[in-house]
Amino acid sequence: MRVEVGNGLAEKTTVHWHRVRVPHAMDGVPHLTQKPIGAGERFVYEFDAVDVGICWYHPHQRSFEQVGRGLYGPLIIEEPKAVRADREVTWMLGD
Repeated sequence: MRVEVGNGLAEKTTVHWHRVRVPHAMDGVPHLTQKPIGAGERFVYEFDAVDVGICWYHPHQRSFEQVGRGLYGPLIIEEPKAVRADREVTWMLGD
């Protein structure tokens, strides 16, 4: 999986992946596993997405504010061969 993140915020950010095995340098923990992505900068996360299932991502840099502003989302890693289903629905709830 390759995700290029362009930081359009006026502050630094990162992306942390939950329930996904990633190389240490792709884990998105600022000042521990990576340098935060500065305002206007880009960073490429690249790893093998082998953990099938529903995962999610969010920033670890000022996460109390950035997550509160909606900077998170689902990451669905599908089976190599599609599973037949009547419908698929993904809900991401927050309050």
